Amino acid sequence: MAVQQLAALLFLLCAGAHAYPSPTSYLNNSAVSTNVCDLVWYYCPLDPGCKNYQFSVQSVTVFANGYPLVKSEDLKPNDAIEILISGPTSMPQVPDDGNFLIYDGAGKNMAAGPLAGALTITAGSFHLTVKFTLDAASCGTDFEFGVDIFSHKSEGSPEAMCIQIASPARYKQESGKSGFALDCKDQGDGTWTPGSSPVVPHSVPAPKCTGPAPPPAPGCKLNWFYCPRDPGCVGYSMSAETVDVTVDDSSIQAGDMVVMNVTGTTTLKAVPLSSTYKVYDQEGKNMAQGNLADILTLDPATGSFKISVSIQLDAASVQGDLIEWGLDIFQGKSGSDEGMCIQIASDAYVQMVQPKASPPFVTYCEDEGHGIFKKKTIPEKVGPVVCKLQG
Repeated sequence: MAVQQLAALLFLLCAGAHAYPSPTSYLNNSAVSTNVCDLVWYYCPLDPGCKNYQFSVQSVTVFANGYPLVKSEDLKPNDAIEILISGPTSMPQVPDDGNFLIYDGAGKNMAAGPLAGALTITAGSFHLTVKFTLDAASCGTDFEFGVDIFSHKSEGSPEAMCIQIASPARYKQESGKSGFALDCKDQGDGTWTPGSSPVVPHSVPAPKCTGPAPPPAPGCKLNWFYCPRDPGCVGYSMSAETVDVTVDDSSIQAGDMVVMNVTGTTTLKAVPLSSTYKVYDQEGKNMAQGNLADILTLDPATGSFKISVSIQLDAASVQGDLIEWGLDIFQGKSGSDEGMCIQIASDAYVQMVQPKASPPFVTYCEDEGHGIFKKKTIPEKVGPVVCKLQG
């Protein structure tokens, strides 16, 4: 049997004084992130043990040590790999006598060990983290390895999950074989039912390895939205209406200086004393911070505001066509007293997190305008950023 993989990248949570977690650390509670391009994952075909599965995979990440970025077919024997797999489970707790196996492309074991220490289960969700070393049978154009979980040795080692992670070329080769199907159906909640179902390959989101991303259309293309799942939104006092970014060139690169302007309406009548702002990159690190009075102007008569802040984009904010950063406004010394939190992102970033985000791509408040926010969970509303070129 072999392994499966789905990496969730993504996405920043803006909450209080805390810096944004990286997409991977927020979704998977791990420092593991995918730096291997050209991978797909899928459940193990023709596995009669699927009737005992207790895991529904939602996220897989694969990290190869020693590479900033690498194609799957360029990985070599003895490369050190770390994987994280997560999703819903019907298993109530980590079994004392459960174990995992990592298979190579020829079906031989590359790693094995007890589930205790590798698997965590919390509130119906699981996280499996395993480190292992690649062998020659998994490497090359037909790159592949598999992950198999067995729940109880004392009960005959029933399978709880089996997935495969492979290059697209390897998947194409395997999918052309007769009877390439699943013997069970994934219900998506850690339970499986008997019955045939198709094998669905899932691309593993990762930075592109095929060279630099093509430059966007003149004026670039960016979007904005309120910080997803931010419990501090109930205290927001600023309704963003327009966002524009001035850049040197339509192809945004790390190291570029940009000027970001945000306008809207607010319930604030003056800039609060001790109020601050922070600009975060994709990893949650500060790219800029300071006193709010230095970037915010208010018109108490109309309730309108304008924010203008200059920042230099770092490498964590521009990863190929995955561009993202966030602006957080704090109305006082307390980091939980947010006035507004928004994120700026490229189309590729939004498309990555929007369809498959777990937890969902939602906001916990609805903007009623004029700086008034009502507590309500709704899908994120993504608006366009006006992107201007210098000169």
